[in-house]
Amino acid sequence: MARSMHLYLDSTSSGTTVTRQCRIERRDGERAISPEVLWYSLPASAGLPGEGDGEPYLLACLMLAMMEGRSLFVHGEVSRTLLANLTEFRDAWCCWLPQEYQPIDFESDAILDAAPLGPRDAAIAFTGGVDSAFSVWRHVNAQAGHREYRIRRPVLVHGFDIALADEASFATAEQAAERTLSDVGLPLLAVRTNFQAVVRMNWEHVFAAAVVSTLHFCKGECEVALLGSGEPYNAVVVPWGSNPITDHLLSSASMEVVLDGSAYGRPAKIAALADWQAGCESLRVCWQGDHQGRNCGRCEKCQRTMYDFLCNGLPVPGCLPQEIDLDLLKSIGIATPTLRAEWGEILATAKRNGLDERWMKIVESKLRPRRLRGVLDALPAPRRRDAR
Repeated sequence: MARSMHLYLDSTSSGTTVTRQCRIERRDGERAISPEVLWYSLPASAGLPGEGDGEPYLLACLMLAMMEGRSLFVHGEVSRTLLANLTEFRDAWCCWLPQEYQPIDFESDAILDAAPLGPRDAAIAFTGGVDSAFSVWRHVNAQAGHREYRIRRPVLVHGFDIALADEASFATAEQAAERTLSDVGLPLLAVRTNFQAVVRMNWEHVFAAAVVSTLHFCKGECEVALLGSGEPYNAVVVPWGSNPITDHLLSSASMEVVLDGSAYGRPAKIAALADWQAGCESLRVCWQGDHQGRNCGRCEKCQRTMYDFLCNGLPVPGCLPQEIDLDLLKSIGIATPTLRAEWGEILATAKRNGLDERWMKIVESKLRPRRLRGVLDALPAPRRRDAR
């Protein structure tokens, strides 16, 4: 049964006072529930917007509709900018508290904005990794709702994760990226830079600024610089070069910087990418192997990406290991908060999908609090009871 919430706008005046209000009408299918009225009383001398402005009421009622699981309809005018921003706002709260809030749809009778009617053109940093591939795939397939952008310039940079002197690795990475993007009709723009040789500082702090500086050379044809998110909202790491707090502050008047996909953890991104065979087969996630243009298969990140597929019950693509090596899994260190969150999400996803695999027990053991781990491992195994 469709559940919805409708906001009907109204305005009254009484002497020096103006009351702006909306009638909140809930519907369960065809059945309407007794409406409520939300009102604001202001001096008539206030510089009020037009009576058809529905933005105050959308802002006021969005989280209520999310809590009740009702699609929301504003019978008034809302700007395209607010609809786009509230799409990410909704996704953030659903990421933080999925048990309390649902990712509802919301619309308005009229959309007002100085921006173009369609999605804006975007340049995107594309490495061939999970984050950038996910962002390309969901925008090409119009899966980002009001926050959709038209991908025009995927950009691969030589001189960031692959050293300028390593021509062979970059050629491999470039060819893989071109194959992937050609599958969705996008041309790759390859850029070379000596940034790392000149700006000598902690790469983990400066990498977002470095990427955005490169994307700014696309602003003659793109209005947006799109960055694929790393950690999701419920596991944000700061200080870190790219994050939802500071990335937008790299925007200029001519190019807006947008961090894309922060409502999705890595396993969720892999699940969304499963429909894109070319994107999965050419994933490049490794940064520790001898050949930076392809995956080594044995480092923590290669292994973690393999388990991102397995926890979703998906086949592992050929660019990643095809065999589960439990001894290798046992040897992988996941001591940092970021890695513990990543592997924790893999384990949680596997459990949600009803899996019961040997590798899950190993991951679970590695995620135990350190103070308890030695004690728990020293305990005798529980005696097996006969089935009754």
